Amino acid sequence: MIKSRRFVFELVACSLFALFLSSSNSVAFGQEPAPPPFPPPGKLVDIGGWRLHLNCTGQSNASQPTVILEAGMGDFSVEWSLVQPGVAKSARVCSYDRGGDGWSDMGPHPRTFHQIVYELHTLLDKAGIKPPLILVGHSYGGWLVRLYGSTYPADVVGMVLVEAGADNPWRMLSDGKTVRAKCNGRVRLHAVRLVAKRVDEAFRRRVGPGPTPEVDSRPTGAVMLLL
Repeated sequence: MIKSRRFVFELVACSLFALFLSSSNSVAFGQEPAPPPFPPPGKLVDIGGWRLHLNCTGQSNASQPTVILEAGMGDFSVEWSLVQPGVAKSARVCSYDRGGDGWSDMGPHPRTFHQIVYELHTLLDKAGIKPPLILVGHSYGGWLVRLYGSTYPADVVGMVLVEAGADNPWRMLSDGKTVRAKCNGRVRLHAVRLVAKRVDEAFRRRVGPGPTPEVDSRPTGAVMLLL
């Protein structure tokens, strides 16, 4: 069983490495990536030598937070095309393309979580999108919005995780065994309480004293904040 898992792991690793070499060779030979077949629905914002695509809809209201949509791995702003119009009926909502995805230019390497979060923060600042923010992260985007919230806590008043990446994923060790990544349950609970507290404070500032927002903790560690 262990040998079978190791074989699958090595096969996937080799495939990813081959894909990396292929993409690297394309750049090395000076082949420019094909331009998108359609013009961007939003605008391209220069964040320091490269541009990111930002698409904001809905009316801006100083008394309400702006909703930021973060797509999953390999996805971009278009993935929210059925969600964004509905949210825009009651709030200002923005989707965007990470560097190298959709209509955005490729950003600096390495493409770490911290780099991507920094670029989103810079994008919002350059585009004049002021906090408070409600972050919505799908799948891989869930890790990014968690990091954004911990890096810029004063900007974030709410977070919605949609089938988000687990904060304690399985990891394969060198001996073939699989274990959970180290993440204390108390840390997750603290994160839930911290976000809930910030949402409650923003809610009270907006509508005055009243019942606190409902917090729904999913078994996977996802948190749904209902405002």
